[in-house]
Amino acid sequence: MIVLLCYGLEVIAQQNVAVNYKRKADSSFLKGNIKDAEKWYHQVVEIRRQQKKFAEFAFALTDLAALELTKGNTLKAVQLGRSALSLLPKFQNDTIEFRIVSYLSIFYDGLYKRDSADYFADKADALIEKSKLVQTRDEALYHFLDRGLRALHENDFKLADTYFQKTLSISSRVSTFDVGVLYNNMALSLFYQKKYDASLKYYQLALSSRINSNAERIWLNLAECYLALQNFQAAFKIINVSWKKYKLNQVGGKVSANQLFEQRYWRALGIYYKAISQLPKALHCFHLSLNISKKNNPKGIETADILGQMAQLYTIQNQPKKALAFYQKSLEAGHRHSISDDFYQNPDLNNILIEREFFLSLLGKASAFSQLHNQTHQEKDLKAALDTYQLAIQLADKMRLSYQSPEAKLFFTENSYSVYEHAIQVAHEMYKRTHKPLYQNLIYDFYEKSRAATLSDITREADIKPKTIPAKLLAKEKRLFQQIASLKAIIQQIDSLNTKKYKAQLLDKELELELLTERFEREFPAYFQLKYATQSFNKNYIRQKLLSNDAALVEYFLTPTQLYILVLTREHSQVIVQGVDSSFRKSVLQFRTLLSQNPGSKMYEGEQSSANLYTNLITPIIPLISSKKRLVIVRDTELNYLPFEVLAAKPDDYLLKKYAISYAYSVSLLLDTLKTKSYPSRLSIAPFTGSAPNNGAFRDNPLVPLPASEREVKQIGGDVYLAKDATKKHFLEQYRNHGIIHFATHALTNDNDPMRSFIAFYPDSNEYRLFTNELYDLNLNHTQLVVLSACETGAGKLHRGEGVMSLARAFAYAGTRSVVTTLWNANDDVTAYISTKLHVYLNQGLTIDQALQRAKLDFLSSHLARRYDHPYYWANLILIGRTNPIESSVTNHFQWFVVLCILIGLASGYYLWRKQKN
Repeated sequence: MIVLLCYGLEVIAQQNVAVNYKRKADSSFLKGNIKDAEKWYHQVVEIRRQQKKFAEFAFALTDLAALELTKGNTLKAVQLGRSALSLLPKFQNDTIEFRIVSYLSIFYDGLYKRDSADYFADKADALIEKSKLVQTRDEALYHFLDRGLRALHENDFKLADTYFQKTLSISSRVSTFDVGVLYNNMALSLFYQKKYDASLKYYQLALSSRINSNAERIWLNLAECYLALQNFQAAFKIINVSWKKYKLNQVGGKVSANQLFEQRYWRALGIYYKAISQLPKALHCFHLSLNISKKNNPKGIETADILGQMAQLYTIQNQPKKALAFYQKSLEAGHRHSISDDFYQNPDLNNILIEREFFLSLLGKASAFSQLHNQTHQEKDLKAALDTYQLAIQLADKMRLSYQSPEAKLFFTENSYSVYEHAIQVAHEMYKRTHKPLYQNLIYDFYEKSRAATLSDITREADIKPKTIPAKLLAKEKRLFQQIASLKAIIQQIDSLNTKKYKAQLLDKELELELLTERFEREFPAYFQLKYATQSFNKNYIRQKLLSNDAALVEYFLTPTQLYILVLTREHSQVIVQGVDSSFRKSVLQFRTLLSQNPGSKMYEGEQSSANLYTNLITPIIPLISSKKRLVIVRDTELNYLPFEVLAAKPDDYLLKKYAISYAYSVSLLLDTLKTKSYPSRLSIAPFTGSAPNNGAFRDNPLVPLPASEREVKQIGGDVYLAKDATKKHFLEQYRNHGIIHFATHALTNDNDPMRSFIAFYPDSNEYRLFTNELYDLNLNHTQLVVLSACETGAGKLHRGEGVMSLARAFAYAGTRSVVTTLWNANDDVTAYISTKLHVYLNQGLTIDQALQRAKLDFLSSHLARRYDHPYYWANLILIGRTNPIESSVTNHFQWFVVLCILIGLASGYYLWRKQKN
C-alpha cells in the first residue's frame, strides 16, 4: 500500500514538474529566448513519454514541432508532427487531433507539399465543423492564421483578409498569441496590393505588440515598404536596426544563428542597393542571400525570389543572356522537378511550388527574350518571347480561376494585365515578319482572354454548377450568398459603432462559403475539370455564331504607345495598329467630360474633338465596315466611357445615323448568353412619379419626382408598379417571372466603392435601395433585357481588362443578356421619350441595337430635340450585350395572329377550290 502511495505521489510530482516545465518553456519562447524554450520543451516531451500519457505526449511533441518551425527547421517540424500523429490511435481527443493536423498543414505548406498541406487542412476544417469545442481552442486561431497566409501566397487577398480578420476577432482569448505575427501578415497583404501607407501602419502595430517574438523580420519588411515608397534613407536605417537587434539577441544568448533572418537581411540590403542603382553592391548582397537560401532549401519561394532579383539586375544592365540564365534558375527553384538549363525551353505548369513567383519569373523571362531580340533581330528570340508570354497567360488563367471571390479575380486581372499588352505586341511583330494566320489568331485569342475575365468566369460557373454539383449543395451555396448579401446590406445601412456583431457573422458566413467551394473542387471531379478547362474561340466560330452579313465586330486595345483595332466581319479579319501617346487618352476624357456636363443653354462645342477621335477610331476601319449597318464594339480603358454613336467626321453627321451600335464586355460573354432561355413578359417600375420642379428633372437626385416616368412605364406596359407600389419588396418578388425589366427611377454610382452604388425604390431611404452586392445575388438568367432608365447606371470605377464597375455590369453579372444603360445623368423628358420609343420598335420585332438607334433618330427629328439640342441629352443611353430581337408577348401574339390568318386563308382557298370542283 505504501509502495502504491509513493508511486502515486511520484506520478503527481512528475505531472507537476511537466506542467512547470511547460510554463517555463512558453515563457522563454514568448520572451524570444529560443535556447531555453527548446531545453524545457524537450524535458516535457521526455516526461510525457515516460508516463505513457499519449494525449499529453502528442501535445508536447507539437509544442516542440512549432519551435522547430520558428527556427526554420521545417523538415524537423514535420517529423515531430508525424510522431504526434502516430499516437492518435492510442487516445481519443478532438482538440489534440485538431492541433496535430492543423500544425501538419502549416508544416507541409512550408515544404511546398501542397497536396499534403491540403489533406491536413481539410481534416482540420472538418473537425472545426464537427466540434464546437474545437472552435474555441487556441489552435483554431493558428489554423485561421495559416489559411490566411496560404491565401496570401496565392494572391487571393480578399480570402487572406477574411481569414486574418477572423484570427483577429478571436486573438484576445489567447494570452500567449503574438498578435505581431498577424499584423505583419496583414501588412504584407497590403504591401502586395501596393497600399504602402496602410501597410506601414500595420507594420508599426506589429512592432508595438506586447509579445513581438519576430521583431527583426518585421523591421526588414518595414524597410521594404519604405523602399517601395522610395524613402531610401529610412529603409537603409531600418535594415541596419534589424541587424543590430539580431546581433544583440545573439550576444545575450536568446537566439543562435538564424539563417532565415540572415538570408532575408542580405536580400533586403540587395534590394536597397538595386533601388539606388548601386548594382555591383546589390549583386554581392544577392549572392550572399542566395548562398544561405540554397543551403537551407534549394527549391522554394526564397531561392526563386533571389534568383529573380539577380535576373532583374542583368536586365537593367542590358545583359539579356545572363538574365535569361538566372530566370531559368528561378523557374527551376519554383518547380518541384528539375528543368533544363536551356532557357529556350519552358517548364510545364504542373508541380509549381509558388504560382506567384513562377508567374513573375515567366514575365521576366519573356521580357528578357524581347530584349535579346532587340539585339540579335533573330526570329527565334522573338518566338521564344511569344511562347513564354503564352505560357504566362495560361498560368494567369489558372490562377484567376482558382480565386473564389470576384474581388480577388478583379485585383489579379488588373495587376497581371501587362502580360496581355506585351503578348499582343510580340504576336503582332511575329505576324508582320511571317504573315502566318496563326499569329493573327493569337492576337484575337490574347485579346479575348484580356476582356472581362471575371464576368466570364461567373457566367461559366453558373452554367457548369447545375450539371456537376448536387442540388442540395447548390441550395446551401445560394443560402450563404443571400446571407452574405443581407449582412453586407445591414452593415451599409447602420451606424458604424453597431456593426461589430454583423461583421463577425459576415466573417463566419464568408469562411463557410469558402469551405463549401473548396469542397466542390475536392469532391466533384467533373466540376473541377470543366472549371479549369481552357476556353478559346476561333474567328470562324465567332463569325458563325455572332455576326450577320450586315454586322461587324470591332475591338479596341490601347497600350501606352499603340492603339490596336481588331475588325472581324463575315468576309474579312484585320488587325490595324496606330501609334498614340498620352494626349490621345486625354482627348478621350476631355471629350467625355464635355459630353457629360449639363450644357444648360450652351451650344454643342464638341465637333472638333469628335472629328479628331473619329480620325483615330473610325477612319482606319471604314474600308472594312462601309457596307455594314451594325457594329458590335468591345472597348478598352478610357474608351469604355465613350459613346461611339456621337463620333462624327463633320458636324451633325453622327455615327448613329449610319450604324446601329451595341457594346460588349467580351465576345465570350456574348457567346455564353446564347445558351439561356428567357420569359416574354415585362416588369415596369417607376417609384418617383409626381410633379416636376421648375428647372426640369434629372434622375440623379433621389428626392426629385420624375413626372415623365409614370407616362413612360404606362406606355411600355406589362406589370406596372407606380409610386408606393414600386417597392424593393415587390421587385424581388416579381423579377424572376419577367424577361424584360424596365426601371424609370433614380440611381447613384459610387466610384470609390462600387458596392455602394444603388437603384432607388419607394420610399427613398437606405433599406429600400438595391445595392450592387445585392444585384450580384439575383438570378437573372432568364432575363432578356434590362432597361436602366436612370442616371449613370453605366458609369463607375474603371478596372483595366474588366471595364467599368457599373450597375449595368452588376446586372450582366447576375445573368442578364442585354442592358440598356446610361453613361451620365439622365434627363427625365428625353429618357422617357427614347425609352418609350425603344419598346415600340422592340414590339415590332427589331433587334435591340436597331430599336435603340431608331428611337434616338426619332428623338433627333422630334420637337423635343429643339429644346434639348445637345448630345448630352441622348448620347448617354447605350446597349451592352446581345442584340437579338426580344421574345416579347406582343411579338408572340402577333406571330400567332399571322399564323392564324395564313391558316384561315388556306382553309378558305381549299373550300373555294372544292366548291368550284364540285
